[in-house]
Amino acid sequence: MKKLASESIGNILRTILLALIILESIVFIITIIFVIDYNSYLPFAQIEQAINTFIFISLFIMYLIYVIWIYKVHVDMQQLNLNYPISPVKSVLSFVIPFYNLYGAWNVHSKLADSFRQRNLPKAIRLGDTIMKVLPVAYLLTFADRVLGMYLNDLLEAQEVVSEYLWLSVEVVFLALLLSYWRLYKSITEGVRFISAPGMNESEDESESTGTEGV
Repeated sequence: MKKLASESIGNILRTILLALIILESIVFIITIIFVIDYNSYLPFAQIEQAINTFIFISLFIMYLIYVIWIYKVHVDMQQLNLNYPISPVKSVLSFVIPFYNLYGAWNVHSKLADSFRQRNLPKAIRLGDTIMKVLPVAYLLTFADRVLGMYLNDLLEAQEVVSEYLWLSVEVVFLALLLSYWRLYKSITEGVRFISAPGMNESEDESESTGTEGV
């Protein structure tokens, strides 16, 4: 099978996402220790700070890699389907233009899901459905993460006491958000690989012509 344009950058994105999920899971466990027993948490405080700094930097890298990956995915999609409605450049603009990206990111993912489901094959339909189930969850988690983050920053700037349960809520939401990114990445990657498999387009054409003859 011909190597996909999105494969190499996708492997980098996969590594970064996995690293972030693992590190955030460690921070989540440390936060639980903080909630249960502050004295037991103290030996882990510097470790947590170092991990959070690394996560902060890695997030910027991940977002950049994600946009590049989306571009490459759309290069693949246009090679597989000349009538695919979103160009690689438009897919990138849909993520980077402020305010428009609220709709644009949704549109990019939903069009990928529609393209998979239009194949009328069980696996492709399942992957398209998964994208559309995870997408609204990712949006809600992104909103919750931003709101909790701003609220937490306001409390810290005002030098007010921050509830340990607020810290825990921040970590839970952020970890869930990373997992939603992972699920989107996996579904899109599997979908593109599936529809690019040798003979997939040919078998689809044959089934369409058979259906036409039957009519």
